[in-house]
Amino acid sequence: MITDLQMTYAAFDLWLSAEGEDNRAELERVKRILPMILEECCTVKQMEYIKLYFIERMSMREIALHCGVNASSVCRGIHCGLDRAYPYLKFCSPLFIKAPQKKEHLRTGRRVRK
Repeated sequence: MITDLQMTYAAFDLWLSAEGEDNRAELERVKRILPMILEECCTVKQMEYIKLYFIERMSMREIALHCGVNASSVCRGIHCGLDRAYPYLKFCSPLFIKAPQKKEHLRTGRRVRK
């Protein structure tokens, strides 16, 4: 289970990307619903990769070594998990209505196609 401190770190990332308004109440709500959303729409592996990436702050290569898989599998798992979670988050929180679905903060070192 995700601890409150870990959820605070994950929510802090959301706060950094917000528009600067006071959104503490909204972040608290996201902290409460995020574990439920991940459990509902992500596979066990996707949830594990997302938690390691955002909460434990591990790189994709570190996660790959930790789990014994290729880094591309980790990247694909994180992207697919976030793609599955995004519609739920967009529905549950106004923070995600304004947020673009493209996850530019997930850089693997390769150039992004346009």
